[in-house]
Amino acid sequence: PPLIVHGPVWNIMSPMPPMNGMYNIKNETEGYTYYQSVRRLPSMSRFYEECGKIADLLRQVIGGFLEDGGFPEYDETLQPVFDKDCVGEFPSDRTMCFFLNDLDAFTPDFIRLLQERVLAQFPLWRLLAQFDERVFGVYPQGAWLGDHWVDGAFDENHPAYRTWLQDAEYYREKRYGPIRRQLAFVRQMIPAAMARASKSGFALVAAFDCFPPYFPGHAIWLLQTVSAHEMLLDINSAPLRKSAVAEDGSIYPQYWEEFDTLSDVSPPFWLITYVVDPASSYEFVMKSAQGELLGTVRVKDIVLDDTLRNIDPGFGD
Repeated sequence: PPLIVHGPVWNIMSPMPPMNGMYNIKNETEGYTYYQSVRRLPSMSRFYEECGKIADLLRQVIGGFLEDGGFPEYDETLQPVFDKDCVGEFPSDRTMCFFLNDLDAFTPDFIRLLQERVLAQFPLWRLLAQFDERVFGVYPQGAWLGDHWVDGAFDENHPAYRTWLQDAEYYREKRYGPIRRQLAFVRQMIPAAMARASKSGFALVAAFDCFPPYFPGHAIWLLQTVSAHEMLLDINSAPLRKSAVAEDGSIYPQYWEEFDTLSDVSPPFWLITYVVDPASSYEFVMKSAQGELLGTVRVKDIVLDDTLRNIDPGFGD
């Protein structure tokens, strides 16, 4: 069984330690819990060599899984589902972390693939798979699903997996459901807003009664012919979201390299989102970066998230 080098002993009924502490790395720093699955660890030079190799293999295996499964390149909020930056580069122990921004990919088959294609080649390692704040830990012989250890292979009907998935689905809806529905609504409003923005330089697209929970308040979505660096609302907060919009009204993913701050290329429009304190209506001043008054933005109608849900139960899916 795994050895504990320093720190509290984990549940002796669990064959592998929980996803805390330092795993299969030499005990060099006080104050940390160190776990070992073997009595004698390889040299540190071997560890550094493995870091790059397991990261490269993870990118290859995960990329192939997503491609074979037909997963989209971008998630429901136009963030990359998986790219080269989603895998850790410099782990401090033999725990390799990675982010995957599509919860539908977190399946028992995915776990088995990681065990068979990655951990079979790196048996001293474990993986920490992250969907935002929801994670599971993968060992060669089993997985931690939340607080539950599952030994060996399992399917989608396993109680621990069902519990983990239901919690993650609840989290996904709370964290991303409102913005997913807002984007779907905004896509419908953009064509009319493009005509108005082409005349005045900016136009209100829609206003909503919420935004993701980390940013409480009302969300104001604007369409502009120039970026938020050149034209902005005269309020005490900066935009929380900025996306380029194409001539046909389609929305680019955020941080599209063609239109980054170092590029000389500009899209036809920018979709800008502010979050402001709740009110029944608003009147904002739009100014240039030099402080010149460009006009006003009047908001009379606030679209409720419940309204978007009632339009279609799957609205924004």
